[in-house]
Amino acid sequence: LPRSNIDRIASSLGFGSAHSFRRAFEKQLGLTPKAYRERFGFD
Repeated sequence: LPRSNIDRIASSLGFGSAHSFRRAFEKQLGLTPKAYRERFGFD
């Protein structure tokens, strides 16, 4: 899978900023998006 731009993902999900998306992602999953990609092989 190609790595998508975090700003584009955040915007498409209705977040006002990449920072807001990262914060919500980490709160929900306990990992940052980068750590998630590294752990589960999406890089």
